[in-house]
Amino acid sequence: MMTSLHPEDAAKQWRCPLAKTFGAAKVTGFCAGDACAVWRWMPMSANDPRFVSAVQREIASLQEANPKATKVALHKQAVARVMADPNAFTFPNETDRGYCGLGGPIEAMKK
Repeated sequence: MMTSLHPEDAAKQWRCPLAKTFGAAKVTGFCAGDACAVWRWMPMSANDPRFVSAVQREIASLQEANPKATKVALHKQAVARVMADPNAFTFPNETDRGYCGLGGPIEAMKK
């Protein structure tokens, strides 16, 4: 079973099959963490301040296009937009965790 890690902790993991094949001039067997093309970030929780802020900004944007709509009516659409491409609305920080995309999604995400 795969687990999620902070990028700094992932860099301590040994035996990455890509690290010995691609990348920097100095070949290493350690994980590159978030610098790797197959690194995947764990999804943000719905109560993460970055997510909440992105949803609020989307509601405001949707309300400009449809001034008669209430914020409550636009909430579901705003959440769907942010969830469709969270990286376009938010950014990773030091609290975020990720995993190697070569192994597929981690067990908690499959449910």
